[in-house]
Amino acid sequence: MPPHDERYRYSQEWFDIVNSAWSNSKPFNHNGKYWQLKDVLTEPLPNRKPTIVNAGGSGEGKAFAIRNADLLFTVASDLKKSEPEVADLKAKAKVEGRNGGLLTPIMIICRPTEEEAKDFFKYYGENHLDSAAAEFIVEGLIADANTFPRDVLEGLRKKFGSIYGSHTIIGTPRQVAGELYNVEKAGFDGGAIAFVDYIKEFPYFRDEVLPLLEEAGLRRPVQRS
Repeated sequence: MPPHDERYRYSQEWFDIVNSAWSNSKPFNHNGKYWQLKDVLTEPLPNRKPTIVNAGGSGEGKAFAIRNADLLFTVASDLKKSEPEVADLKAKAKVEGRNGGLLTPIMIICRPTEEEAKDFFKYYGENHLDSAAAEFIVEGLIADANTFPRDVLEGLRKKFGSIYGSHTIIGTPRQVAGELYNVEKAGFDGGAIAFVDYIKEFPYFRDEVLPLLEEAGLRRPVQRS
């Protein structure tokens, strides 16, 4: 696999080709560093430019997303630290002439009481943590992870093994709604919400949290049939 930054240069050339294919009604040639193509043609052309969503964590990854994506995903493990970073990313996107949204992955553990929510997090995130899978994730995402101090490495394994690095909200419906408000206040335009068991947990979130978000003006009311 090419070095980290080289992969983004490779991807940029590929994405430039794709953009050209989306906008050219006649065949074109491309002679670049990584790609040499002849008579490139896409049929049918898209009715409008497809929405591009890209996740970026490293500096180069975020720069790539700012240049090319309509929606950028980035992790917000600490909302206070994220606020200036979000403002900086949006300012850089504006310089590039882009006004897309900034999103973050969010893990939600919502229960009738705070104690129940915390107990469940401990149950699946600590007592039944898949250590082998967590180690595989950390090694895949972080180069030279095994050179980190043991306590730091163990913390990363727990974090990625239980919540995959996402911003985590644990609590009652009102606490969850309040923390989602804080996500919006930090400058994020939305989030990709995840649950440990989506089928079992989403109905409770839908019935107990979504109405609170509508009351707070964070969600547009939906006409229920």
